[in-house]
Amino acid sequence: MSVPQGKVPIFESVRGAFAETRSHAVALAPAALAAAVAVALLNFAAINTGLAVNPLGQILLSILSGLGMALFIAPAIRASLGEPATVSAQSVALSLKLFAAMVVIGFFLTIVFLVAAIPGLIVVGMTFAPFQSELEAANGDVQASMELLQKVFSANAGPLLAVILIYVAVWMALTSRLYLCAPASVAENRVATFETWRWTQGNLLRISAARLLTLIPAALATTLIQAAVTSLLGVSASDPAKVAAIAAADPVRFAIAGFITSFASLVIYGGCEAALSTYLYRGLKPPT
Repeated sequence: MSVPQGKVPIFESVRGAFAETRSHAVALAPAALAAAVAVALLNFAAINTGLAVNPLGQILLSILSGLGMALFIAPAIRASLGEPATVSAQSVALSLKLFAAMVVIGFFLTIVFLVAAIPGLIVVGMTFAPFQSELEAANGDVQASMELLQKVFSANAGPLLAVILIYVAVWMALTSRLYLCAPASVAENRVATFETWRWTQGNLLRISAARLLTLIPAALATTLIQAAVTSLLGVSASDPAKVAAIAAADPVRFAIAGFITSFASLVIYGGCEAALSTYLYRGLKPPT
């Protein structure tokens, strides 16, 4: 695919991403298996060491989970490029370059949102001000906190929805402009980051639309599978403390559920992400 500026074919890109995800699913199964084992073990360790209920631990867990994702995404991108998708020393080296690019972009987004969060926090603070006494009373009570959040949101749905939509739009815009970092890092065997910004110029809305049409169905499918697996195995819970209790009571069942859901997420959502970004990379990378 080669496209002029501002003319990314949305539906063609979506169809291409789904087609490549289906065609490479079997070949990518070993890579998904290895990455799912790594992610499942990481999550299990985080739950049993208390990292999952610690804010700093959650950040560390997110970063390390990104490395697990990179172990699958790199072979998936190679498959979309017509290269071998096997787990090898070369694919691991590419995964590390991809992970490095992810860390750079993640740090950039963190800085942007730390600055951009100031006006949003002001709005949120204003909406919570009338409920200060209830907020103090609910401190440490998960159920009471959830009920208070629902109450605050019901009373201030308009302003809070506006804040959420603005930040989602900013995140979508930035990540869409940098959407070719992953395939560029793998295809060119280097850490590719902000130099890919100009490649997506004029295509922001079309890339965003293609992402939404591809990844929302993939996310829904993985969510349904996760809900079904955790429910069938009896390990579903919304409270991190309850999740930790389940993991401690039956670690084998918890690990199996984590592995299955991670595997499904990688093959479906990760496969679509890799296929779409690579499809767009092939069309938007400037000729050399």
